[in-house]
Amino acid sequence: MEDMPRFVTCDLMNAEHTAKLIADVDPEVVVHLAAHHVGLEGDGGERAVNDDLAMTANLLAALDRGRSVRHVVFASSAAVYDSSQAMPVAETGAIKPDSAYGASKTAAEKLVHAFARGGRAATVLRFANVVGPGERRPSVVVSVSRQIAEIEAGKRSGAIRHGRLDEARDLVDVRDIARAVTSCCDLESAGGRTYNVGTGVAIPISDVVGTLVGLAKVPVRLELDPSLVRGGPPSRIALDATALRTAVGWSPQVPLGRSLAEGLDEWREQVRLR
Repeated sequence: MEDMPRFVTCDLMNAEHTAKLIADVDPEVVVHLAAHHVGLEGDGGERAVNDDLAMTANLLAALDRGRSVRHVVFASSAAVYDSSQAMPVAETGAIKPDSAYGASKTAAEKLVHAFARGGRAATVLRFANVVGPGERRPSVVVSVSRQIAEIEAGKRSGAIRHGRLDEARDLVDVRDIARAVTSCCDLESAGGRTYNVGTGVAIPISDVVGTLVGLAKVPVRLELDPSLVRGGPPSRIALDATALRTAVGWSPQVPLGRSLAEGLDEWREQVRLR
């Protein structure tokens, strides 16, 4: 009988606790997903950078002393790229983050690659925007889906409030993200590698919101909320995942329409249970 999974909690900001956990578990493969949510950067972007770096540094230091670890998979982001360059962008594209979150991921990547230079294997995965069931991080998809569910349930009146719709994002389903992560866990060669995880297509946010509105079971209307509008020119991001496809055979499988519909259905259930 296979061993049942064991769940434990650990504050990665605490170097001593992190070191003890790694010593007790002695893992072979570690997937590092911990980070501040993107939406928190407006309430202390400097803290997000400092804390994300501290968490990564503490974890890598503990793993460096470990006996069995052979591979670290680190979750980075498309936010590290210069969004003004030609899209879709490959891993060799210009790095120029325009947010605290992107800056924290850029710096953390350097720590991971330094770890790999010590003879360990490490893989950096730069995720596009993640959508689908279970997504809770602040985003336009989450916000609009939640508001639609609340309006349908009679728990909210008025329009759906939103920010700018003139940007475009590469949207990839969380289940495709999970497949990419698990596929890379089996990579064995020492050293550091970096791969994009995305569809290669930048979808206008206006189209995404329009699709969600079309899925609503009651009439809804949109209303621009100036407090949600980020300044500067509209950004556009799409990731070229050719390298990942070559390395492990990965490609996105879940259509965006399914991701949006199933994510909205989950919000309907969440709102119903409140």
